[in-house]
Amino acid sequence: MAKVFTDKERDVLKKCASAFNNWFSNQVDAHVRRVLHRQPEECLRLFKELADLITSMNDSTSIITESSYPLLKRALVVALKAEAEYIESLSERTSNHNIRTQLDEELQSYTKLTEQDWFKKAKIAPIPKLTDFLTAQYAVEALGNEFASLPKRRYDEKFHILLAPDLFIPDLKYYRAVCGLRGKSVSVAYIDIDDFKNFNTTRGEPYVDREVLPKFMGALEFHLFEHGHAYRFGGDEYIAILPNMSGENAVKNFEHFQKEISKIEYYEITDKITVSIGIVEVSEDCPLTEREIETKAAEAKKEAKKRGKNKIVLWEGR
Repeated sequence: MAKVFTDKERDVLKKCASAFNNWFSNQVDAHVRRVLHRQPEECLRLFKELADLITSMNDSTSIITESSYPLLKRALVVALKAEAEYIESLSERTSNHNIRTQLDEELQSYTKLTEQDWFKKAKIAPIPKLTDFLTAQYAVEALGNEFASLPKRRYDEKFHILLAPDLFIPDLKYYRAVCGLRGKSVSVAYIDIDDFKNFNTTRGEPYVDREVLPKFMGALEFHLFEHGHAYRFGGDEYIAILPNMSGENAVKNFEHFQKEISKIEYYEITDKITVSIGIVEVSEDCPLTEREIETKAAEAKKEAKKRGKNKIVLWEGR
C-alpha cells in the first residue's frame, strides 16, 4: 500500500528531488555535454522522471505510488548528504552548544524520512554515472583538480610511521569519488588497542612509545601497504581506508592482521597486543558524510569491545 505523505513531508521530498536534479545536472550531465557535445538519452529520461515527480509533489491530492519510491530514496540520499555536509561546515565554526543543537535539528526533517518503512524497503534507483559515458581519464578529469590525485603525503609528526590524521577526510573524499565512478565501495576501519592503559601503567608511556607502538604501527603500515592507508589518531587509536573493498572483505583483511600482530614480540613484554575494530562499508549510495563515517566506525569499534575485545564489528545501517 502506498504511503500517504503529509504536506510537510511532501515539501521536504520536493526539495530533495530539486536538489538531486541540480546535483545530477552539475555532476554528470553538464560534464558529458561539455566533453561529448551531446546529451545522452539516459540523462533526459532521468530529468523527465524527476520533473514528473516534482509535479506530483506540488499537487497535494496526487498519490505518490510505490513505483516512485526508488527515485525518491535516491533524491533523499543525495540531498541528505549535501545538507549534512553543509551543517557540518557551520558546526565547525562554532563551539556554542545551543547553536550546534539548532543546526543538528535542521537535519531531522530529512533523517525522519529515512527511518520510515518506505525508505527502508525501497531499492535505491540506479542512476547514470560519468563512466557510463566517459572513459576513466575524462571522468576523473571532470571531477576537478581536487580529485586528480591524493593530497601530498605527510606522516604523523611523533612516530613518522602512519599518515597524519588530518589527511583522513580529504583522502576519504578522494577515494569515495574515484571508487564511486567505478561503482566500487570503500571501507573504513577504526582500530583500538585493547587494554592499552595496562601497558602504560605497567611500563610507563615513554617505554611503550619506544618499544611497543613503533612495532605495532609498523605492522599496520606493512599490512596495508599498496592496499590502503592508516592514520594515527592517538596513542591507541587508528583509522584506515581500504579502497575498492567491501565491508565483508575488509573484515577478512583485518582478521589476518589480528593474526599477524599476535606473533609480534616486544622487548621485555610477554603480553600480546590485541585490537578491537569497527568497519563501515562506504558504497556509492552511502548518504553519510566523511565525519559521520568516522563516527559510525568508532561506534562499531565500541561494540567490538563490548563483545569481548579482539573482535571485529561491521556496521550495518542505512
